[in-house]
Amino acid sequence: MSTTIGVQTTAAALQPLPAATPWPNANARLLGLGAGLPVSSLDRLAQFSATEFERFTLEWATGYLAAQTAGVYEAQQRGGAGDKGRDIVVWLDPPNVVPRRWRLYQCKHYDSKLGFGKAAAEIGKVLHYTLIGDYTPPEDYWFVTHKGVTSPFQDLLDSPGKLRDSIIAHWSKHCANEIKTNASVDLTAELRAHINGFDFSIFRAKQPLEIIEEHSKTRFHLAVFGAPLINRPKPPNPPSAVAPAETKYVRQLYQVIGEQLGCKVTEVSDFSHEEVHRNLFERSRITFYCAEGLSAQFCIPLSQ
Repeated sequence: MSTTIGVQTTAAALQPLPAATPWPNANARLLGLGAGLPVSSLDRLAQFSATEFERFTLEWATGYLAAQTAGVYEAQQRGGAGDKGRDIVVWLDPPNVVPRRWRLYQCKHYDSKLGFGKAAAEIGKVLHYTLIGDYTPPEDYWFVTHKGVTSPFQDLLDSPGKLRDSIIAHWSKHCANEIKTNASVDLTAELRAHINGFDFSIFRAKQPLEIIEEHSKTRFHLAVFGAPLINRPKPPNPPSAVAPAETKYVRQLYQVIGEQLGCKVTEVSDFSHEEVHRNLFERSRITFYCAEGLSAQFCIPLSQ
């Protein structure tokens, strides 16, 4: 009997742990060896803090929306006190054009997917401020999140009429007290008529994978997400006869083996009867072709 921290066990009860198996393809990757296994872009986006997500969206807005989207005149970050429900504004026309076309991107960073309740408050702001004339309705309104939206809310976005009916039905619960800080915005007859005439097809959700793809077109992407890891192809087996590309390497092997045996070695038959040196020679040739295959991906042949 043996005792470990007060627990008695018999030798028969002790079972060896199974041998650990390698992570799939981990040894074949060329990059990121010092950082452990790679994290997918989608998982990395979901791990951002609120500050990191704000920085990410700003990089996306300036590097993609403003610089690489056709027809964009200017992108502005408006998020903060007094933004009236406008985090990122993308202008399609210069200031002298009336009415000036624009798009709105509303960024939401929560621990879970964005649902109708929180989104309704943002939609309510647009409905209120377009009614009183603070700004015109945008051509597109995008919810930008790091975890996506819930399935029920996506169903509403896919059916603008149902989204309108849900906003009206839940105005008191989700909108009335979320638009202004110290005042309630009641669903008056005028506001109801404005909602009924509003184009709810402008409300959409930016899918996380889509925004990652667009962010990848900016100069910021590499620093945030890193380069994709390269999967090495299986190296070729050494040919039975020494190939011209490995002649110099094999000549050096012969020299080392000859020094150990105390005789001149010019071909495999000179040491084929020596098992240790024969295995060393075969393993060394395999290593050469592994290295040659690796260097070929970077166009640096080792044989030169």
